[in-house]
Amino acid sequence: MEIRNSRTCEKCGNSSPLNKVKLFPKDKESNWLVCEECCEKLKVAADKLKTGIEGHRNIPMLKREPIRNVVKAKEEIKAKPIQVEKKEDLDLQVVFCSRCKYKFKINVQRADICFRVFCPFCGKDDRLIK
Repeated sequence: MEIRNSRTCEKCGNSSPLNKVKLFPKDKESNWLVCEECCEKLKVAADKLKTGIEGHRNIPMLKREPIRNVVKAKEEIKAKPIQVEKKEDLDLQVVFCSRCKYKFKINVQRADICFRVFCPFCGKDDRLIK
C-alpha cells in the first residue's frame, strides 16, 4: 500500500486506502479521519444516543453542513481600519546616538513604556543623548 494513497484511521489506527476514508464530525470545528468500518460504528452510536440509549459518551451529536472551499468576495472581507496617531498629538523629541552619530525622533509619551528606546541604526542604547 502506498503512503500517498492511504491514511490512518484516528479511531482504530488501521491504514485504509484513500477512497475508503471518511470525515466524521468531532465537534464544531474539527473532524475525525476514520475508515468506513469506524464511520459506521460512530453513526450507529450517534443514532443510539439520539434515541435515548445511555452509556455512549464523547460521540458528536452535531448535524453540520459539509465543509466547502468557497472563495469570499472582496466586499465580504472587511478589515479593521488602522488607527494612526496624528502628528499634533505626538510629543516628539530628538535623540542623538554618539556611537554612530545618528539623529532620530522618539515619542516621549510612549518611550520606555510601550517600547525600549535604542538607536535604530546601531541597535545600542548606552550612548544616547536626549
